[in-house]
Amino acid sequence: MRITVFTSNQPRHLALVEKLLELKADLFVVQEVTSLFPGSVASFFKASPVMQAYFAEVLAAERKLFGPLRFLPGAARYLSVYPGDLKFLLPEQLAEGAEADLFIVFGTGFISGKLCDFLVSRRAVNIHMGCAPHYRGASCNMWAIHDRRPDLVTGTVHLLSGKMDHGDILFQALPPARAFDPFDLGMQAVDATLAALVQKIRTDTLFAGPGVPQETLPQGRYCRNAEFTDDVAKALLADRMRSQEVEQKLLARDLNNYILPVVG
Repeated sequence: MRITVFTSNQPRHLALVEKLLELKADLFVVQEVTSLFPGSVASFFKASPVMQAYFAEVLAAERKLFGPLRFLPGAARYLSVYPGDLKFLLPEQLAEGAEADLFIVFGTGFISGKLCDFLVSRRAVNIHMGCAPHYRGASCNMWAIHDRRPDLVTGTVHLLSGKMDHGDILFQALPPARAFDPFDLGMQAVDATLAALVQKIRTDTLFAGPGVPQETLPQGRYCRNAEFTDDVAKALLADRMRSQEVEQKLLARDLNNYILPVVG
C-alpha cells in the first residue's frame, strides 16, 4: 500500500508517521515545518511570557504521550515545505507520492488551489482535532476546554474539501472517560484519533460508510488563531479545569451526540 501524508513536525505528527510505517506502507511525507518552540518563537502565535508558559504545558503533555523531538525513521520519503507553500505545490511535484492509494492530511495549514482539487478528487482524509462542526478552524480542542466542554475534545476524521474542516465525516474519536488534566486530555484525543485511523486502515474499513455531510448537522463556531490572545492563554492557566471536573463531564457524554464515535 502506498500512502502520502501531509503533516507537520511536532512529536504528535511524528507519531502518525511512525504508526503508518507499522503498516509496512510505502510512505511519502510532505512535512510543513513550524517552530518547535511556540510561545518562545513567533509563529502562528505571538511570542510572550504568557504564551511561553501556556505552550510549556502543551509541549509537556505532548511529549509525555508522544515522546521527545526525534529523527523520523528512514523508511519513508520526505519533502519539507515552508508554511504557506502548500497552496503553490502542484500534484506533479509529488512525483511517486501522487500515485498513492491513500492521502492523509494532519496538522498543516489550509490546502487550496490545484493541490486541494487533486486531493479532493482522490478522497483524501483530514484529521481535524476538534468536534466538527461544533468547532472548526484552529486550536479547536483548546477552545472546547476554554468553554468548559471537555466532552467536545475529540478528533474528527473527514473527507477533505475546499472548505476548512468541512468535508463528510467518516468517524470521530474520543479520549477515554478518565480524570485527565485538560492539557493531557487534548493529547489523549490525538492519540485516540491516530489509533482509530490506523486500525481502520489496517482493517480496510476507513471508507466502509458513505460519510455524514456536515451541512446536515448543527453548526458551531469557526476558530481563528488571531482569537487566541495572551488574555485567553492567561485565563486557561489561571482557571484550569480540575481533573475531577473533566472526568465527570467525560462520563456524562452521550455517544449518540457524536458521528460514528470510537472511544480510545
